Order: sequence, then C-alpha cells, then structure tokens
Amino acid sequence: MTKKTPTFIAKWQHKLNSYHKAVENMSHAKKIDQAKIDLMNQDIKYIEEIL
Repeated sequence: MTKKTPTFIAKWQHKLNSYHKAVENMSHAKKIDQAKIDLMNQDIKYIEEIL
C-alpha cells in the first residue's frame, strides 16, 4: 500500500468532518430523511477505512 500524502489526508478529513456535520444537522430536521442519513453514514465508514 502506498503512503498517504498530507494533502490526501487533509482532503478526506475535511470531507469526513463535513459529512459528520451534515448528518448531525439532518438528524435535527423536522422531516428526517433516514435513507439519505444512512447513505451518508455509509460514506463516512468508507472514508474512515481509507484514512
């Protein structure tokens, strides 16, 4: 496996933080779209795996 560059790590950490905030905000919405939250949670897991 190749070494991850600081730019790569920073990019994906930023995206991960954005997804966490989005999921948190969506969970506080009046109408919760659980399917979208589930998809974002799946993306969060994928990002955590590559980091």
